[in-house]
Amino acid sequence: PLTTCPPPCPDTAGAFTPAALTAQPPRWVAGFITDDDYPRVARKQGQDGRVLLAVYVQDDGTVRDVRLLQGSYDALNRVALEKVKAARFEPARDASGKPVPSKLLLPIRFELK
Repeated sequence: PLTTCPPPCPDTAGAFTPAALTAQPPRWVAGFITDDDYPRVARKQGQDGRVLLAVYVQDDGTVRDVRLLQGSYDALNRVALEKVKAARFEPARDASGKPVPSKLLLPIRFELK
């Protein structure tokens, strides 16, 4: 079962394969969220939380789109969306090793130390 991609879609009518159905799921390789990205307002108010994103990764590893599925504190949601939109992924691969566009669910936990 393929998931329809957000417009504009790739040339193929094919959509983004759910990561769980690929031979090798996509892997986040650059543009990580660091302690420096923790919003000051959230830190000051002692806010931590969990954000769940749907991430559409193209076959070249760039992020096509990010959707907030489950949010937390608004400032944390914004940081998660912005950082993941700019992130780089190693693309998912099919059984023959060919890169394929994929969709993954990405939980992000924000914790104050």
